[in-house]
Amino acid sequence: MPAAKTKAALIAVTEKEWDKLSKLITDFDETFTSIEDGDGSSAIRILGHRAAWIDLYFAWCKGATAGHTPEMPAPGMDLVCNTRSSERRSFATFGGYSQCV
Repeated sequence: MPAAKTKAALIAVTEKEWDKLSKLITDFDETFTSIEDGDGSSAIRILGHRAAWIDLYFAWCKGATAGHTPEMPAPGMDLVCNTRSSERRSFATFGGYSQCV
């Protein structure tokens, strides 16, 4: 999918993708969302992880708009360091967080 080039296009694509996600997870029950695969990932963990990164992104945008420089690593990044070892290994491959491994 090509990147949105206008605010209106970005809003339209966001609403379309949100509708698809909402429709998909509507039928999930609590048992299904907590089933883990071989790496310990589950639907609820993945959605929670994505939500945390989205919140972080918006906090950075709000701070940048106010003239602040985002903290690196961001507040809450210590949560990544306190996850299970298999998750630490997978997180370490993204963004150079090898100090957590």
